[in-house]
Amino acid sequence: MNAILIDRELKAYLSAYKKLNLTVHSVFKEAINLVDEKGELITLLTANRDIGPMGVLVSQNSRNFTKIVPGERVEKRISTLFFKSSKVTLNYTNAKEWDRCLGNCQCNLSEEVLVPKRSQVRKVLLDRGEATGLLPLICALERYKGVKDKCVAIENNTYSEFIQDVFLELVKLLDQDDFEGVISILPKFIGFGPGLTPSTDDFLSGVLLTKRAECLFDNRPVDALDMLALKVYENACGRTTKVSESMLKHVAQGRATENQIQLIEAIFSPESNSIEGCTRRVLMNGATSGSDFVLGVYCSLLLHKVKEPLL
Repeated sequence: MNAILIDRELKAYLSAYKKLNLTVHSVFKEAINLVDEKGELITLLTANRDIGPMGVLVSQNSRNFTKIVPGERVEKRISTLFFKSSKVTLNYTNAKEWDRCLGNCQCNLSEEVLVPKRSQVRKVLLDRGEATGLLPLICALERYKGVKDKCVAIENNTYSEFIQDVFLELVKLLDQDDFEGVISILPKFIGFGPGLTPSTDDFLSGVLLTKRAECLFDNRPVDALDMLALKVYENACGRTTKVSESMLKHVAQGRATENQIQLIEAIFSPESNSIEGCTRRVLMNGATSGSDFVLGVYCSLLLHKVKEPLL
């Protein structure tokens, strides 16, 4: 089977080793995760999926994708990965390179421009979001911020009911820019909820990436935020899934999937006609992952204090 698109960081990583022993970590209908001896995660995706850090898209017409099994050994050869049990070879010689991190956040967006964009994100999230993750907590979030728009109550689930108090505590600390306080409660929050990337981790990813965009938007340094993102990743190690650890490590570097980056960049750019489409595409990720990520984006936008330009 052939790769059609590969993350530049992944290609450089593979090129750095003549030999590399990998293991199939997990297998899904449209995604396969590999892990090396140091715990580095690589993700193979079918062509219709959303590429992200250390990811590679595989041609849609390859039936060999379904032959691969968990625990299978994978050997890195010259521009190929060879799956030893299934005898499948992935060739990435001619794959185009993908290289993205968060950028293109325009300055001097006024409140009258940013607030309607936030409303668009909210509308799509409530219309199309998956309520089995943290989405029911949007009502508690909006009560805390005094949002006047009526939030239709979503039937709570075990996850959101259990984590609500910690969720609100974290939101209040973020609202106060009390990053030390946020760090102190991370052990009670990280790794909770359903999915290969638990709901709270996806939520934190949305928060952190949006706050990075806010710093770029306000021309503020990102040092304090980088420290927070690093602490989130460090607290995640051993407390969550391997896939989620990898996600949070990349988020700490300002890296995420193409659809996630497009959504945040669309919010912090002059135009607004792509917000709904970008939000819908992110919501399609996983069972609850997309919804929990967008909830994190919305939370940061709700807490964001727009700085009007000086007259």
